Amino acid sequence: MIEADNFDALRWLRIGYSGRVNCIYIEPIDPSPTIDQAVNGGFPWLEIQCSRCKTPSDVDLAAMKRPPTTFVHDLASRLRCQKCAKAGRRPSATLLQLAWQPRHPKAGV
Repeated sequence: MIEADNFDALRWLRIGYSGRVNCIYIEPIDPSPTIDQAVNGGFPWLEIQCSRCKTPSDVDLAAMKRPPTTFVHDLASRLRCQKCAKAGRRPSATLLQLAWQPRHPKAGV
């Protein structure tokens, strides 16, 4: 096991173990924040994209009707595109990033 900065560890593996490593696991630096942590940290908006029609949208985390202890990554399976729902489809959303302000006009997610 190597405990180091990801870039340094990958460079070391490439130089020392080139052609002999089949799999590398990189542990995430931080787990997904909760809704409350994101809002209090200055990122009250979640930028998402419909996995079917690729329509981008912004979700106001402060207005969500979910417990504030819900992890942001758990919202992907719960958010749906209204445009696709009108067509009888219910694809899940892809989470893009947390944002401090909305980036897209109201698109209906």
